[in-house]
Amino acid sequence: MKKGLSLSIAVCSIILLTILFLTAPVLSASNPQDDSKPIASIGPYNFSGTIEELKWHSMQRVILHKGGSIRPAHFIVKLVKFKGVSAEDAVAMTNFIRSGEYGKEPLQGMPPYIIVKITSAKNDYLKEGMKIKVTGYQLDRFRLNLAEKHKKLEIVK
Repeated sequence: MKKGLSLSIAVCSIILLTILFLTAPVLSASNPQDDSKPIASIGPYNFSGTIEELKWHSMQRVILHKGGSIRPAHFIVKLVKFKGVSAEDAVAMTNFIRSGEYGKEPLQGMPPYIIVKITSAKNDYLKEGMKIKVTGYQLDRFRLNLAEKHKKLEIVK
């Protein structure tokens, strides 16, 4: 009796898995993700500060099962002595780029730095020690990419 029951459960499991496997593409096609709309956004912000560290990343093409994405060349910049954003916004901007950079504990006062992404095809556009002023800075997170845009970036003398 137990052998017959085990066989029935196994057959039902196989049938159920087959149905799920065959209908999964239909279910996902009926609710496609729109990659043209951001999942989350922050900004716009206006701020200035001094570049302490930076790393340039060349353009990348990411190829996935259902297409691809272009990630433009950009800098990841550690900005110190910054002004123009609140402590909460500074933490939000940094954590948007580097998830969990400041952890979950609330900071006392202003954070020591912010991390920003600056899109640039030129790897020598920004240098350590430069003072910059950014207007209209916004970050948009898409399913496959993190996009940065700003109205104006000035190098302050």
